[in-house]
Amino acid sequence: MGTPSFEGAVLEKADIDMAYERARKILDGETPREENFIEPYGKENVDRDLARVGKREAEFARSETPHSRELKKIAEIFEAIVLENGELANWFGGNAFTIKTSKYDDYENGVDAVIEFRGEDPGTASYLGLAADITFSSDTTQKFDRLREQIEKGELAKVKYFHSEHMNIHGQLSKLPEVIIGADRKTVLELADLWMENEKKVLAEHKIQIMILEQVRAQLETFALYAQHMGKNDLAAIFRDRLIIVQRIIGDKKEIFEKVKFDLMDDQVHVSIMGFLRAWNAELSKARQVA
Repeated sequence: MGTPSFEGAVLEKADIDMAYERARKILDGETPREENFIEPYGKENVDRDLARVGKREAEFARSETPHSRELKKIAEIFEAIVLENGELANWFGGNAFTIKTSKYDDYENGVDAVIEFRGEDPGTASYLGLAADITFSSDTTQKFDRLREQIEKGELAKVKYFHSEHMNIHGQLSKLPEVIIGADRKTVLELADLWMENEKKVLAEHKIQIMILEQVRAQLETFALYAQHMGKNDLAAIFRDRLIIVQRIIGDKKEIFEKVKFDLMDDQVHVSIMGFLRAWNAELSKARQVA
């Protein structure tokens, strides 16, 4: 069995490298350039932010290992697939548009993409920030602790270098509900294989969209309850506003949901995220009973 396993590993690495090359083209093409925001921020401000980006990149390069490099490749493959199929395969519904954020917003604000839900009236568009730093570990505690702290401070995510022609915004976007989305290595490599084979119909019906939507729904529900519990009613209203949008999208995907609902718990990262949120809800329920 040793030889086939070795060959399989080599083939898998070659496939990952090919998918990564395609992903980088998408991400490089979609990533906003900070230098295009001299107006409104001014050259000195932008140069300072670019210096911070350069410092962070150098830090990552120094600490990088072959293992962390591979994980980064898989994370970026997943990000590119979500950005592309979020629109092409309508993973987030027919009125959703996926927008990549700048390197600065990736490093400094923790937001990798913005999902723009568009109505007919440009003034009605709302935003849902997706923190797409993909989790391959089943331990999501640290990530959720950060979001819990954010709610306790009465804060939401922001994106400094944001451009939307639909909303006529060129600059900062604030008060973004931030969520974590995740999939395990097995799911991402399955997606990458379908993506590289151009299996558009299969991707349009893949369980990943229901996984992501269920993760987002559960987070928005929990965040709204926690914000209300902490007396941050303005944040609770924002979370619930986005929750209505996501629930409607899930309702529109009922047929796909019925096909894949028994397969969702095969993904260990999904199980971890949903399990953490159930525990958080139980904690909130207990606190309300004591009160």
